[in-house]
Amino acid sequence: MSIELKRRGHSLSIQRAFPVFYLGELIGNLVPDLIVDDTAIVDPKVVACFTDTHVAQMVG
Repeated sequence: MSIELKRRGHSLSIQRAFPVFYLGELIGNLVPDLIVDDTAIVDPKVVACFTDTHVAQMVG
């Protein structure tokens, strides 16, 4: 996927860490697989078929 996105002119950040805070306290880091054009977080998964749980995770 990253090769095709780059080929189409998109900028990518791969596994860039973002600190996550709750009430001012660091609780961990978010490390998405890809960030495209500093706009979209892409975290691809491979499954045989989508379940209702998968759809709920994608919707947010």
